[in-house]
Amino acid sequence: MTPAPLVTICIFTWNREAYLKLAIQAALAQTFTDFEILVMDNASEDGTAAMVRSFTDPRIRFHRNPYNRGAPGNYHLALKQARGRYILLSHDDDVMGPDLVARQVEAFRQHPALVAVTTNVSIIDEHGNPVLARRNGETADEIFPRGVYIHAWNTRHLWLPFPTLMIRRPLVRRLCRPIVWYSVSCLADIFAMVRLNRVGAVAYLADPLLAYRLHSQQAQFRYDQIVPPSALHTQIAVLLNKRPEFRKYVPMAMLLLLKYRFQLALLRSREPLDGLRRLRREIGAVVRKHALRVHRVMRKIRQDRRDPETAALAREYAASPWGPQISVATLLLGAGEPDPAAWDMTTDSPFHRWLLALRSGSSLCAGLPARGIRRVAIMGSMFNADLLAMDAARSGLTVVCFLDSNKLRCKKTLNRIPILPPQWLEEHRGEVDAAIISSENGMGEGILRMLISFLPAGSSLPVFSWKTLANQERGG
Repeated sequence: MTPAPLVTICIFTWNREAYLKLAIQAALAQTFTDFEILVMDNASEDGTAAMVRSFTDPRIRFHRNPYNRGAPGNYHLALKQARGRYILLSHDDDVMGPDLVARQVEAFRQHPALVAVTTNVSIIDEHGNPVLARRNGETADEIFPRGVYIHAWNTRHLWLPFPTLMIRRPLVRRLCRPIVWYSVSCLADIFAMVRLNRVGAVAYLADPLLAYRLHSQQAQFRYDQIVPPSALHTQIAVLLNKRPEFRKYVPMAMLLLLKYRFQLALLRSREPLDGLRRLRREIGAVVRKHALRVHRVMRKIRQDRRDPETAALAREYAASPWGPQISVATLLLGAGEPDPAAWDMTTDSPFHRWLLALRSGSSLCAGLPARGIRRVAIMGSMFNADLLAMDAARSGLTVVCFLDSNKLRCKKTLNRIPILPPQWLEEHRGEVDAAIISSENGMGEGILRMLISFLPAGSSLPVFSWKTLANQERGG
């Protein structure tokens, strides 16, 4: 057997022969050369095996599962078969930049205490055309000490791109159990980062060193995305609470857990927008119980004057956008605000401005009818989309449909409003006066491009982010 390489590049694949060929070519083009490529084929039914065997580079190893083990089972097997001291987990549809592996190995050498290294990514479409130069806006490298990335996820929703995850071999056992991945379904990548950061420091390189491909066959468009967020944040709260040194991060974790439990109840509702009595009772009970728990923890933190970090954490909690979003939801449902709702209203954000509009008796969409907009379609975060639908109904608007790329949700309904694929706009543009993007992070630039691509050339249909309306509240 040849000596073990320093790095194993694992490429996971299933029925994406054309994309896989590009991924292998990019891996072979790395400026760092002490590696093996382990292609993990999850029982593909296309020409994957023949294509991989057409490569003659001896550094390529090919394993084909006799049956589809699911993504977690494929990860599990790859981690056991990898021989490198460092293991990079990547996907068949993404394209590595030539310096990805070299930069990551150098980070490990410069910081021996690191347990994992990830990098920023650019975004490309299904044809390889550039969409975004940087997926994350951060421009400086960061090292997250133990527990700090977990808190950064809860406060910033900073996604460390999983196709760039390189870990040390001794950590394989912590990630090898498939139950770790199955428990949170399509959010296993985030949970893996959480578990790693619970063990040690995680590095994030701000340069985009991999092209991350967006296309309709991705897991995020095929899996349930209602239950996993609640399961993920339950696990995060439990993990934080088990370590005394991490308990100061628990209030923010609980606040986010409340948001996703709220989302779970809301997106499972089958009541119409004008008759949400059962949901109102359920949400009222959940919010009151959970919010009071959060505030009890916060009181304990404020009382602990010995820790200089507590005052900053208390301010961070009060200024979080998740609290105002929860209050927006309870007000729209007619359930009242959580008691006590201690969100710091001096902190300006789109959710704060939306909450202020509702507190004043207005609504976010109140000005749209005056602009001739009475029928809308909404696309983006489904939780926020449903809140926007409630707000629109308050303003006398008709929500014609939700637009969603997730195949599991398409052709279903939410609050008796149909959920349709974004391609619906191609033939039904005349049935709506505007399309509103409900993304919570950023302005939804990717969704904007997608929607515009389905409109006829020269179409005058307004397409804008809900944050545009929130910004008008600030200006008004």
